[in-house]
Amino acid sequence: MKRFAFGVLVIALAVVYGCTSSGSTVSTVSTGSTESTGTDMSGMTATTTSSTAPAAGTTTSTTSGPVTTTSTTSTAASTTSTSSTLTDAASAVTSLAGNPLVTSLTSGSGLSAAQAVAGAGALLGTAQSKLAPADWQKVSAAVPGTDSLVSTAKSLTGATSFGDMSSASSALSKVGLSSSQVSALVPAVTGYVSQAAGPEVGSLLAGALK
Repeated sequence: MKRFAFGVLVIALAVVYGCTSSGSTVSTVSTGSTESTGTDMSGMTATTTSSTAPAAGTTTSTTSGPVTTTSTTSTAASTTSTSSTLTDAASAVTSLAGNPLVTSLTSGSGLSAAQAVAGAGALLGTAQSKLAPADWQKVSAAVPGTDSLVSTAKSLTGATSFGDMSSASSALSKVGLSSSQVSALVPAVTGYVSQAAGPEVGSLLAGALK
């Protein structure tokens, strides 16, 4: 009996131990490893996907959005600036149409007011770049609105300066003046200055326009 009871006890313990071990194994394998691995992989995938999507969005936003907006703004600003310049130049031509030098050119050579303003301004601008300040002062004193004539000529022709007769002639071609017409303007302008301020001042201007 004692041996039988001891045997039963051993078997019972073995069964209990076996069940416990089996439960532990199942718990460890199915819950700990598989579940953990599945969760980690899912998290990595989600993170990767989340990371990729914002990156694509950021690139599109950076290379497309701001650049397009900046380009559009720049184009609009440039168009507005050009339109404003042309409007100002047209207004200046209207106000200078009664200038005595401009009047003498339009009546004597058949030029339009814009061509006469551009021609007179370009020649005076050329003289200004070549003459000594004291000599230029004498020439400019003979022509009313010299500064306005020069600045308007730049607006009409798109020139930034008139360094010599070659550059002046090239600039004036943009308002429809041929090289022969530009050459004919020289004695007309110097003649006006000679009458207004004397032959000495006229000669200073003629020398600068050679």
